[in-house]
Amino acid sequence: MFQRKQNYILLIMLLVVVVFIAANLPIYTGQIAASDKIGKVSINFYMCEIGDIKMMNTYLFIACNLLALFIVSTLRSFKNLQQQLMGVKVIFVAILAVTFLIYFPQGKIMEEFQKGAEMKISVVSFVFLIMFVLNLLVYRGVKKDIELLASADRLR
Repeated sequence: MFQRKQNYILLIMLLVVVVFIAANLPIYTGQIAASDKIGKVSINFYMCEIGDIKMMNTYLFIACNLLALFIVSTLRSFKNLQQQLMGVKVIFVAILAVTFLIYFPQGKIMEEFQKGAEMKISVVSFVFLIMFVLNLLVYRGVKKDIELLASADRLR
């Protein structure tokens, strides 16, 4: 299973996603600047704190879990390169969705932004941009393997 470098890269991507979900790392931190409320704001991968309100970051949590599921299914399809290539494309879309949800928070979280919360983005949120590059490396590796098998078939 782990004979090709793209499988190692997929495994690293999976570990990053699982750590982000399990550790509930902060994406944004800051203070509420609205006159009616004063408090700390922390938007994390799983639970968010906005003043004294705690809520689940549902869309991002579901997107991260789906990303982990897609990575696992792509890792398991190591024998079928065409299926693995399709899985890498699906992972690209899932990373795009997670990145969108990181940089454009949804629902009640967005309402707090509009009320004037002063926020600082965390370094953690840039890791998913690096995952784009890792996914590109996986895509190139799978494509090379497909081309290698096609050239070996031509020699027979």
